[in-house]
Amino acid sequence: MTKRTPLVLLLLAFLGGAALVGWLASTNRLPGSTEQAAHISENQPPLVTYGKNAAPVVNAGAIAVPTVLTGDAARIEAMVVAMAARRAIESGAQLGPLEPRLNAAFGRVQPDALDTLISGARVPLTSGMLLAELDDIGEPLKHRPGTAWEIARREASNLFVLRQEDSVPTGPAAQLEHARQQLVSGDVAGAARTVEAMPGAANGSNWLNKARRYVAMRRALDALDAAAVAIPVMPPVAPVVAAPDSAAATPAPETPANVAP
Repeated sequence: MTKRTPLVLLLLAFLGGAALVGWLASTNRLPGSTEQAAHISENQPPLVTYGKNAAPVVNAGAIAVPTVLTGDAARIEAMVVAMAARRAIESGAQLGPLEPRLNAAFGRVQPDALDTLISGARVPLTSGMLLAELDDIGEPLKHRPGTAWEIARREASNLFVLRQEDSVPTGPAAQLEHARQQLVSGDVAGAARTVEAMPGAANGSNWLNKARRYVAMRRALDALDAAAVAIPVMPPVAPVVAAPDSAAATPAPETPANVAP
């Protein structure tokens, strides 16, 4: 046996051991290899595939959805939701999904107006609906409630009324027409006051209640608009400039070199 034989045997044993370890690792037979691979796959982010068919990978835990808006965002949201509510009311639609947004924007600052708006909007009501119903109850509004004989006497007395040609009619018919014109122009509160002054106002109590609800909803919308505009706008934030460090800015005095005597 030569001097190189032990060295050769040691080298062969090392190479054989390395080959065995490589084979065990390639077949996942090393102890703890499966658990370690699973641990690594869980902690590492998913791979992103590029290309036309690649789907974006979104980490849902990294997206924070704000629940309370502040500053400019709160003001914009309040103005947008108030405008959307007004359009829904004017078109006779229910608020539906706008209700939670209205509560979030105005629940603390205008609770009474918000309650009036939400409760009133559950039964759609428009100025066109009020106008159509006013035409339906026009005749009963012209006459006070009474017996058939009293109604006939009033009708007969109205047949013979002397009036100048250029005079302005002031009777129930003129009042009814004036109320109609007020509704057409959008003055529902004025139309309600006109109907209240008519002889048969008691016959239009249901219509008057609807007109008052309409007016209350419009006032609630105005209150929400004012509250949205009143939300303060956040002032621009000035950039913060760090003050220079006095110790760093002042150079240290130079120490004179020792002069040999």
